Amino acid sequence: KNLFPEINNIKFIPEAYLWDKVAKNRKVFSVNEVLRIVFFQNDGFTKNIIDSYRKHSEGRYIYHRMVINDLFWDLLITNPIRLLKDFIQFGRMGLHSNKSVSQMIQDINSIYKKCFVLIIIPLSYYLFYRDNKKVLDNE
Repeated sequence: KNLFPEINNIKFIPEAYLWDKVAKNRKVFSVNEVLRIVFFQNDGFTKNIIDSYRKHSEGRYIYHRMVINDLFWDLLITNPIRLLKDFIQFGRMGLHSNKSVSQMIQDINSIYKKCFVLIIIPLSYYLFYRDNKKVLDNE
């Protein structure tokens, strides 16, 4: 019932896409104990997160669009900071995907969310600019 969307040329969509879809309209249970210990490697995924943003921006854009369109009210009540971050990342990934602001606005399903994208887009532009500057500085 809850599958990743199959879209041509998209090779990566964050796992959170699927987990958020599964958790929608369900109660989520959390425990206060360590379930997994993670070791970060010097050359691992998170070291090159900016490269990942650029390389997989379309899939990340799809994920943040789903969060904004489908989970807005739940997150507004339960986790507004995360929702704010999703709006910022939506714009940032849209810019990395060469989408115009008008294209991004068209992908959002209600007027008040569209207005919030417009309010947040300067911050998304700043992060997009910073991402590109870091890449240029590393070359």
